[in-house]
Amino acid sequence: MIQSDEPINDRSQDVLGRDSVAAIIAGEIRSIDAAAGSVVAILGPWGAGKTSLINLIRANLAGPPWIRWVNFNPWLFSGGDQLIDRFFGELAAQLRPDPKKGSGLADAIEDYGDIVAPFQHIPVLDSWVGLVSGAGKGLKELRAKRRGGVQQQRERVSRELRSLDSPIVVVIDDIDRLGGDEIRDIFKLVRLTGNFPNIIYLLAFDRGRIERALDEEGFSGRDYLEKIVQIVHDIPAIPEAVLIRQITEAIDNAIIGMEVQGPAPFDPARWGDVLPDIIRPLVRSMRDVRRYAGSLRGTVLGLDGEVELVDILALEAMRVFLPDVFALAIRSQDALTTPSSGTDMFDTFRDARSKPAIDAMIAAGDNRAQVVRAIVERLFPAAARYLDGRHSVGDSSLLGFLKARRVAHPDIFALYRERVVGSGLLAFKNAEQAFDLLDNQGALDHHMRSLDPTQWQDVISTLEAYQEEFPADAAVPATVVFLNLGGEVPERAGGFLEPNARMVIIRVVYRLLRRLEDATEIEAAVREILPQSTTLRGKLALLNLVGREKDLGQELIGEHASQELEAQLRHEIRAAEPDVLGAERQLLWLITWTKRTRTSQEPPFELPVSKVLGSVLLKESVSVVRRYGSGTRAVETEKRFQLDELVEAVGSTEQVRSMVELCRQNATDDALLADALELAEKYLGGWRPDRF
Repeated sequence: MIQSDEPINDRSQDVLGRDSVAAIIAGEIRSIDAAAGSVVAILGPWGAGKTSLINLIRANLAGPPWIRWVNFNPWLFSGGDQLIDRFFGELAAQLRPDPKKGSGLADAIEDYGDIVAPFQHIPVLDSWVGLVSGAGKGLKELRAKRRGGVQQQRERVSRELRSLDSPIVVVIDDIDRLGGDEIRDIFKLVRLTGNFPNIIYLLAFDRGRIERALDEEGFSGRDYLEKIVQIVHDIPAIPEAVLIRQITEAIDNAIIGMEVQGPAPFDPARWGDVLPDIIRPLVRSMRDVRRYAGSLRGTVLGLDGEVELVDILALEAMRVFLPDVFALAIRSQDALTTPSSGTDMFDTFRDARSKPAIDAMIAAGDNRAQVVRAIVERLFPAAARYLDGRHSVGDSSLLGFLKARRVAHPDIFALYRERVVGSGLLAFKNAEQAFDLLDNQGALDHHMRSLDPTQWQDVISTLEAYQEEFPADAAVPATVVFLNLGGEVPERAGGFLEPNARMVIIRVVYRLLRRLEDATEIEAAVREILPQSTTLRGKLALLNLVGREKDLGQELIGEHASQELEAQLRHEIRAAEPDVLGAERQLLWLITWTKRTRTSQEPPFELPVSKVLGSVLLKESVSVVRRYGSGTRAVETEKRFQLDELVEAVGSTEQVRSMVELCRQNATDDALLADALELAEKYLGGWRPDRF
């Protein structure tokens, strides 16, 4: 299984031993004298695990004495004119449900935000930044709030905050992923509000990125940052042994369950050199581990056991982390794989053409040039003579390289190039065409459907490279096309990669919608997209993305709109004819979602009695668990039956039994249904696998 790139959420996922650090920081937060506010910073480069550490800190603060925790997502505002209004509005909204002080404090904060957002000037770096009037504020209401003056409202907020029995921790993460202007806006906000009593900011960012963004003529970004942040914690370095273990485990997990013609040759002796000399220097964080592991599965599967595994592991590390070097290597097959002829005249002529190609690869490696030299030495012995005049192999070595399926042989390297780069370039070219058609729904749909459906996932995934250039008017037409294709994307490798295909589509849809100005525009786009979605599954995927469901939705639209649209979809699912439901992928998910999210005002969902629906649900309830056997690459598989989910969908165990009986007569014509029926009957009889 390929690991997700999402941050960890609890201590059970802490493979780096950082919970002890989180406990120290949590204790420090509890001990802060927040009478005049405080700002704590978690520093580390992208991918170092800042968000994961924040989640662990929160877990360590989960207990008495209780500390309020407010998340402010800087991605939800666009420009400084919206920042303050959104900040105070979000702070008030998250505090209002508090039964003790929530309502009064929320009102005070909201009123203060109404005043300062449109009129207040924020001093920073000896300059004044004017904030424009907030749209939609009633002039009479604003005048009433301003009669007592900004200072009086500020004192009201301070008084409410001072009366709290514990501080409020305001978390602002991913600051370093914003643009330069947005970064400066965030720190203006922190400077404006950082001395409120009982407010503790917990900020996460890359110090170098933030300091450069805060640099202004005549003033140091570092000095400015030091004036704002009182307490600093750097992300701990990952212990060498831990990182090595995570790399090797990620590789094992990435290639579990490969269904290939034969296991790829694997040379443990060469692996002992490639891991420390090539892969380890390129992998610096857990995010790097996951990026690397994520690239392996498709490549190993595509090469079908015909290329030595150590070579694949090294080349994929180069492809992911040194793409410029990789591009040069692909164009330099002759220089990398042609051995010495043993004749000085021919070698001199060939070396005059080949050595510059190897030198260019090493130069492209920049500060990782030593890794590139190791790649040449370990993978392409024929090119070793270009490294400080080392001895080169002769033609006699080629047969051994061919037998071992090493990329040092030109035919094996050509096979690798054609399988990896060929399909990648094809996807890139098709993605270029798709990008030009994003705002033309008919043309985009025609282009995508003119391709082999097995290419859709790669083309849509490649489109992520253009995310910063997505036109705003492409949000609706492109989303409609991609959601509708999502119901038809072919499964890959027996279903291993199918979830990733859906995830790729949702990621691109998210980036398309984010190009719109605000929640109002996104809501309008969603209302235009939904009627054009040809599947109920696509509609639910969209609403899950833009909605506000905990740990799932991205909160791109308001709560009222989210509830309204979800209620409409539940009505559509309840009203759908059996043949419509039976044609849906993930029908079990659709039905259980409809039942779990139903409000008390809605009628219950009564699943129609139908052989078609029964057959679909029974087959969807079968899952396959794959794992390595102990001490071997042999794969063990085990079929399991999701009886609890099926019972929830149809209403009771007895109704499941009735469904089994109803569908039994079709089993002879459908092998998958026959397997599902057999497994269902075993589970209904009380049987469970030993490792259940």
